[in-house]
Amino acid sequence: NKDYETEISNLQQKVALLAERVSVENENKSIEDAKKNPVGIPVSGQATILSEPKDEDNPESGNEVQDNNQGENASFEDTLMNPYTLEISLQRGAKVIATGNGIVADVSEDDIYGYMVKIDHQNGYMTVYRYDEEPKISKGDEVLKGQMIFEVTKYKGTLAYHILYENTYINPFDMIEISG
Repeated sequence: NKDYETEISNLQQKVALLAERVSVENENKSIEDAKKNPVGIPVSGQATILSEPKDEDNPESGNEVQDNNQGENASFEDTLMNPYTLEISLQRGAKVIATGNGIVADVSEDDIYGYMVKIDHQNGYMTVYRYDEEPKISKGDEVLKGQMIFEVTKYKGTLAYHILYENTYINPFDMIEISG
């Protein structure tokens, strides 16, 4: 009987250790998953917002937009002026940065802005950065939040920034965390 009690005690200790390990692993996974969410401002350095995305509850706000898509079932081939385009003026020395961890899904030329970079955050979110200087990353690269995508070497330029969730445009301001 004493042998069983010892064995039960040993098994309970092992179960407690395994439960603690699983808890730590789940916590670490949650932290890594959170780093994929595109919640930051896509710029490091001096910048000014030129045009804000439309507020669905206030049709008079934001961009002057001709497109009536309103974010439903958007594809990347849609016009650039979707209701949720955030345009930011950048000064020399600023950097366009990834707003969350992910994989570069595409780097291509863009008829209006020069270049387009798409980052798949592997959680339903995709961010699109359009700017007219050559990207510092390539298709297939793994990027981390805050990593440079473009560097502003000219006097000034304009970034167009989009966020999609499940291939539907969403308002970037719904995702941007501002602190400080």
